[in-house]
Amino acid sequence: MIEEQKEAGFHWHVHHSILLEWCYDVKQRVSYIERYKPLHEQATRLHLMKPVKGKLPKLLINAFYAFTKANKEYDEVYNDCFKTCVNYDKLKKYDKLKKYDKECDKAWDICLKALNKCKSVIEKLHAKECLDCSWNGVEIVFQKENK
Repeated sequence: MIEEQKEAGFHWHVHHSILLEWCYDVKQRVSYIERYKPLHEQATRLHLMKPVKGKLPKLLINAFYAFTKANKEYDEVYNDCFKTCVNYDKLKKYDKLKKYDKECDKAWDICLKALNKCKSVIEKLHAKECLDCSWNGVEIVFQKENK
């Protein structure tokens, strides 16, 4: 199921301590989990990370869209800085980079506020879509590692 997902979108449990977030590249995230996460967590992580099927509040969608846009702009400037010179502290572009970094932080704060405002709607949708879930309200609960 996860292997077939290619497109970006809202997903449950992309990270163990975040219930819902935008995933830019599911294949990349799966690869990261398989490479770097503890073996006893991998099956649970891959099973629970799935696209949101239901309707999310417009407030939340707009907040994440704004964050995604700000993050894309930051990445473009960041990459441009490193193409020009590794010592980007001395570049004029560095001021632009700092500006976009602040914009990303502001946009992320708006996302967090939107998540908080929409919490009950998100939790109801999660309960409907993620039936066999080990989410405890704060994080995914993993089975203990067998030693």
